[in-house]
Amino acid sequence: MENPCRSDQSSHRAFKSYVLPKIGSFQKGIIHGDTNDKNIIVTPVGNGRHEVSGVLDFSSLMNDCYVFELAATIAYMMLENPSPLDVGGAILTGWESIMVLNEDERECLYLLVLGPLCQSLVYGRENLKKYPDNKDYLLVTAKNGTRILTQMWEMGKKEVERKWFTDASTFSVNE
Repeated sequence: MENPCRSDQSSHRAFKSYVLPKIGSFQKGIIHGDTNDKNIIVTPVGNGRHEVSGVLDFSSLMNDCYVFELAATIAYMMLENPSPLDVGGAILTGWESIMVLNEDERECLYLLVLGPLCQSLVYGRENLKKYPDNKDYLLVTAKNGTRILTQMWEMGKKEVERKWFTDASTFSVNE
């Protein structure tokens, strides 16, 4: 299928025409709603490796699509990584060791990752007007978010997803 973001469609129209028709097939349940590096506790397990040992901030818990949680996790973990596009494959490996994405979820992942990045950039700028004393926190996404969005957009859906799913296939959860 053609990249829905490489036509004259806006990302909003791409979401409406490409993602919304598939939502009925997405796996659903209780999601955290705000999985980011500030809300995940990790414990060292040796050899420079860590494992998730806890999660904080349950104020955004909701019944929604699991792939939304995955997309937000990839988006926010990309922000602090020096090689942001390398994050997707590692997170997918862990995710799919527990819950395998269906074809519709896989086809929509690119757009779903763009969403939280865009949302965080817009909300950060808007909230800065209201809370200028909280500038450092509100603009944390702006530090790398615009660059990551631009890189993803220029690579396009097909290439970004090819990278994420190829990388995921090379990792072993039991390494």
